[in-house]
This record gives sequence, C-alpha cells and structure tokens, in this order.
Amino acid sequence: MYNRNLFLITSALFLHMNFYLYHKDVSKKSSKETSNKLINLGNVKSVDGITHLLKNKICVFIFLDVECPISKYYTQILQNIYLKSSQYKIAFFTVFSTKYTSVAEISAFNNQYHLTIPSILDKSHKLAAKLDATVTPEVFVLNQKGEIQYSGSIDDSYVALGVRNHRPRSFYLQEAIFSVIKKHKPLVSHANAIGCEIQRIP
Repeated sequence: MYNRNLFLITSALFLHMNFYLYHKDVSKKSSKETSNKLINLGNVKSVDGITHLLKNKICVFIFLDVECPISKYYTQILQNIYLKSSQYKIAFFTVFSTKYTSVAEISAFNNQYHLTIPSILDKSHKLAAKLDATVTPEVFVLNQKGEIQYSGSIDDSYVALGVRNHRPRSFYLQEAIFSVIKKHKPLVSHANAIGCEIQRIP
C-alpha cells in the first residue's frame, strides 16, 4: 500500500510539473502573438566569417543549442526545409545565442547532424533580444520589409516539455516560409515554442 501511494503521489507531482511548465511557457509567449513587428537587423556574420546581406530578403532565424535534446531532434527536419527553400532568395540561419558555446562546438554540431545551414554565434544575445527569442528551438520568419510574419515552433511535434506528438499535423515553419515567398501572410502567425530556455548573460 505504501509503495502504491508513493507511486500515485510521484505521478501526480510529475503531471503537475508538466502542466506548470507548459502553462508557464505559454504565458511567457503570449505577447508574441502579434505579427508584423518591424525588425532592423542590418547585416549578420556567420561563424565561417561570411557577412550576409539581409536587405530586401526573406529571413529565417532558428535558435538552437548544441546541448538541447529538442534542438537535436529537429536537425534533419530543418535541413530538409532549408534544402526545399534553397532555390529562393532566403537568408536562412541557425542561431546559437549563448556565451558558453564556441565556434568549434557549433561546427562539430553541424557536422554531427549534417546541417549545412549557415550558423550565427550570438554571444551577447543581441539577435535574441531583437527577435525576443527565449527558448531553443524557436523560429522567426521575416518578410522583405523586416516584418515578423511567423514566430514560434517548427511544427507540433512537441505539445509540452517532455510530451511529444509522434504524428505531427501542423508544419508551421515550412508553411510560413512558402506563404511569405508567395507574398501571403501565413495562416498561423505564432505557435508556442517548446524547448530549452536561452540563458541570458547575468
């Protein structure tokens, strides 16, 4: 009886914690649900030393972390989306917003997961602050004017921390990119991003 009660209490605490983390995350993102926020990005430099011109380009920024399991899960999905959209003039980047990761570690991560997407090291969190990125993975799609047309999750594979949907039906990032290419607003402008919190410099 004691073991059974302990099991029930532990299960209840686990469910409560998942519920709390999920709703905490939702409330943290609620302010992002308005699209068309104008972002002045200028140019960016990728970890290979190349300066990328962003003026009048569709921009896609994907915040990742080399240690985040959900970031790792999405690597092949992101690579496929990148290849599908490569024929268009899109500035497509992965962004590592941390002072704790080196260029060598980013390169090793990209090699391990076969990512050919240009990567940015955002050590001082300037890009994360401009886009209001808070977790990894989290994506932002901007039109040629620099307006955010979509922000949030890549698809609906994760509905909460530790809760994975094995049959995703909503492919937010891919649909947003191709809507913006056609000069249309995406049907979904925001979907809550589930992932690892970006640790800001104290």
